[in-house]
Amino acid sequence: MGETNIRIGTLGLTEIDLRVLSSLARLTAQRPRRYEIGEAGTMTAPNIVIFDGDNPTSVSTWHAKYRRQSIPSIMVAKEPAAMQAGVTALVRPLFASKVLNVLDTMTFTQTSAQSDPVANPPEPLAPRTRAGEI
Repeated sequence: MGETNIRIGTLGLTEIDLRVLSSLARLTAQRPRRYEIGEAGTMTAPNIVIFDGDNPTSVSTWHAKYRRQSIPSIMVAKEPAAMQAGVTALVRPLFASKVLNVLDTMTFTQTSAQSDPVANPPEPLAPRTRAGEI
């Protein structure tokens, strides 16, 4: 099985949330599917964005920049009422195991859909011709 490095861009998370994500990155360093954590604004093409749903600046930046790009996202908030429809959500406090489960599910679903022959059928073969036919 090949190795996969998945870039996780963070947007406005608290120091505690960032520590949990840093732990997660260390835990996955030896796995075939690894998560690299960095600030979304400085990271080149994050695969997933995790943003603070309790921080109005984070939410508006996410809406303006990442939602329009259709980058898979996770909102982190204290209250489930703050969660937005259509966005994967995690309620604080974050636990590395809970975040890892969500990330693995998201990334496994994405990579499976890309390699699924039903969802993405291969190109049809050119019709065969017999020798001498054109």
